[in-house]
Amino acid sequence: MAKRISKKDRVSPFLKEAAAQGQYDSTGAFTTSVAQGLQKLASFQLAPRSTWILKIVQAAVAWGAQGLVVRQSSTKTTFVFDQAHQSFPVFELQQALLSTEPSPIESVGHLTVALRAVGQGDGRSWRLTTGRPQALESLAWDGLELTRLGDSRGNGRHVTLEVDFPKNDRGRRLGHLFRSAGRAGEEYLEVVKRAYICPIPLTFDGRRIDRGEHKGSFETGTHLAYICFGVAPPGKLDEVPELGVPGGVKPPNWRPTDRFSDGRLFCFDGNPEQTETSAFWQLHFHYQIENLLIMPGFDKKFQWKPVKGPSQCHWVRDGVVCQSAHLSPTQTSVSLDLYLSAADLTTDLSGLALVKSAANQRAMTERRDRATKLAWGSIQRTRVSLAKHFSLPSAAHVAYFGPMGMLFVGAAIMTSPWMLFMGVAGLAPLFIISSVDKKKLVTHCVQQLGYLAQLLPK
Repeated sequence: MAKRISKKDRVSPFLKEAAAQGQYDSTGAFTTSVAQGLQKLASFQLAPRSTWILKIVQAAVAWGAQGLVVRQSSTKTTFVFDQAHQSFPVFELQQALLSTEPSPIESVGHLTVALRAVGQGDGRSWRLTTGRPQALESLAWDGLELTRLGDSRGNGRHVTLEVDFPKNDRGRRLGHLFRSAGRAGEEYLEVVKRAYICPIPLTFDGRRIDRGEHKGSFETGTHLAYICFGVAPPGKLDEVPELGVPGGVKPPNWRPTDRFSDGRLFCFDGNPEQTETSAFWQLHFHYQIENLLIMPGFDKKFQWKPVKGPSQCHWVRDGVVCQSAHLSPTQTSVSLDLYLSAADLTTDLSGLALVKSAANQRAMTERRDRATKLAWGSIQRTRVSLAKHFSLPSAAHVAYFGPMGMLFVGAAIMTSPWMLFMGVAGLAPLFIISSVDKKKLVTHCVQQLGYLAQLLPK
């Protein structure tokens, strides 16, 4: 039988023959200028362009800020970092922005990626100020040059960052009432979709983001009953990095309530005072109301239908979801969202996506399976709580939509307070749900929790 010759075996003799005909000169390496390297990083390190704002969130968490406030105007986005326990390293940030090497300081590394992408990559000016009014220190990019002024003299625990919108893409319009569909809208959605589990208070234009509310990709009109929030007890997952519990959850002690279906947390599984954990999870029941309005004299019954959704495992790094994957191929009307830290896993250059390596995959699979078993026990305890749930004779349920309400609100501006009342009523139709109807919702939810438990590893 003839021996099969590999491509390597065929190429090697050719290379040796070609080398023998030439004369050795020297060895070398490919090089590029620092300026070109920085421009390459600015242009391609983050994709899409709106993800730079997530690096600001990561920088605030890694720095140890007590909170982050984000405000958008028609001309700029302003970030206010609440006081941390240490001064922000402005000099190190300046050095990192002028170097192609990553910073050894995690908060500086996050902020460098963000400012490089939004400044050199997107062509937007920005100004970072630290310290108190008596001793300010600033670092600014005007589109051409990086400038540092002042000396904070140890008072750099107060940080404000202002990022300008391009002149052709303003932020908020019509007296700040509406957010534009351009950069302002894109950046807001990034924060809402991926920073909702931030462990520090995160506010965006007055809205609290860090409530741990994962809306998913459900269609408009889908309600999410917030059934359970659970945390892994200390020591249950050894050698698994800890992550902060979202600051806006603030779960009360569980008690029987008639408000099961309006988005309020039904029960908390674990220690409500726990601020850090190796894993936490959420259970949601999703459904739609088919009859939109119930009023005396109308022959309508309360009708609803379950909506199926996926159960997922989310990997979090400094308050931002980096990767999500399904826990089961089967979708159910009660979903489990499991959260684990990605602090020690390898990421790409952006720090927002995990590298697909064998080491990462082994660690992720082992930790996910162990954490899922803890969540399985939480599912069983939630089933017991719901089965004992007692519904009051009637309960109010509000649906936050109504096209007629929008029409009445517009008319109210030009007419009377009565029209304004009608507008508010139209925007939020009120449903009176009987205890029988509520019991149907709860019973279906209990059944779906049992089905979900069968799909997960025990």
